[in-house]
Formats: sequence, C-alpha cells, structure tokens
Amino acid sequence: MLPNRIAFFLILSSLIFVCVSCGTKVPPRPAGVPNPVPCTIVVQDESGTPIEKALVILKPESDDGQWSASGATDTSGKAIMKTTGWYNGAVPGKYKVLISKTEIIMTGKMSDDGTEITESNVLIDPKFGNKATSPFMFEVVAGSNTETFKVTKP
Repeated sequence: MLPNRIAFFLILSSLIFVCVSCGTKVPPRPAGVPNPVPCTIVVQDESGTPIEKALVILKPESDDGQWSASGATDTSGKAIMKTTGWYNGAVPGKYKVLISKTEIIMTGKMSDDGTEITESNVLIDPKFGNKATSPFMFEVVAGSNTETFKVTKP
C-alpha cells in the first residue's frame, strides 16, 4: 500500500509542477493563507550525489498544523517548496520532512479490464516518506531557508 501512496504523491506533484511551469497563472492568495517564505530542500544520496525527481513534502510537526509545502527535485537535487502547490515558499514553523521517489514501470501487459499493468520500484528507503519514521526535521524561519538531507536506498 505504501508504494501506491508514494506513486500517487509523486504523480500528483509532477502534475502540479507541469501546470505551474507551463505558465498557468497563480491565483491570488486567499484570505487566511499565511505569507510563505523562500524555502529550498536539497536531496542527496549518502555520497552527496543529487537525487533528481524525488518528492519532498514538509508536513507540520503538530497535528493541528494546516500548511504543508511540497516540491520535486531537479537535476541538482533542489526542490523549491510551494505551499498548497501554488505559492512559492513555506509558512514559517516546524516541519517533518518526507522524501520519496518511486519509479513506475510499464509492463506491457494488460489486465482483464483492459488497463495496462504497472509495477512500482521504490528508489528511496520508504522510512523517509513516512511521517512516523522519517528522521528529518526542519524549521522554516523568516528569510530564506535552504537545507540538505541525505537519504539511502531501500
């Protein structure tokens, strides 16, 4: 079940990234959405090599926190965080950092209902993508925020 969740979030974040980078106009920030501050997360493997196309989610540390931020890493391993998928940056506060990367493999086989059967290959240890098991914490403060996190394979 966990690989399916990771795949869903990876696909969702990719769609958001495509929509935003294709010139989609960002809607005005609604009343009640705090002003996010610049935030970049860098993801690397144990040797310091950047990891491309990883999903990064900042989940508020407290259960009542409502302003998550997310982003996908580029070729240099950098993810520019966006609050609610639209607004550059993250709202100041303490966050659990969730990092995941799953590759969807097209098998070329069809199911009985006519849909293509896919498999998923988890490329980052699943503990990093789970709020209960991720060891990473990050506090976003006023000003510019950048932090590097190193992950391992499963």
